[in-house]
Amino acid sequence: MNAGKNRDRRVLIKAIVVLAGISLALVVFFKFVAHYVHRSSLLKVTFQTSAGESKPFYLTIASTPSERELGLMYRNSMPKDEGMLFIFPDEAPRGFWMKNTYIPLDIIFLDKDLKVQGALENVAIMSESVRSLPGVRSKYVIELNSGLAREVGIAEGTKAVLHGPIPEGIPNREKEVR
Repeated sequence: MNAGKNRDRRVLIKAIVVLAGISLALVVFFKFVAHYVHRSSLLKVTFQTSAGESKPFYLTIASTPSERELGLMYRNSMPKDEGMLFIFPDEAPRGFWMKNTYIPLDIIFLDKDLKVQGALENVAIMSESVRSLPGVRSKYVIELNSGLAREVGIAEGTKAVLHGPIPEGIPNREKEVR
């Protein structure tokens, strides 16, 4: 009788181990698929620096007034190789604030030809003070995790290469401040 109970117990343990393995494989698979689907919705960008072409970054696009206003607010973290691309309808001076922004950022200002005009590094979080670069006009602005502009070698004159179509920026009806 004990031999039968032991055999049943071993069969049950094997079934549990197999089901646990299948469950783990499914979790890993769906996590991979979710990551792939997320990445496919982002715009890939590289920078042509003095050291050569940078590793890629993957950017969420903010091209409407409401997307630009929300920006990266309320996010607690962001993968190191991700960021946000703000697209404006025209080239003009731009000001940004960090209201409800919990992640320290580098803010990179680009002209209509995607050439870096300057950057603000390690911008203070949770601030409503408008930050800008005096005299700099930009059509595009990229926000990356703090420290990456320096780490990658992004400086005035660096060229951004966007690997995909760029939507047009939709004009604001109000003042251009985020």
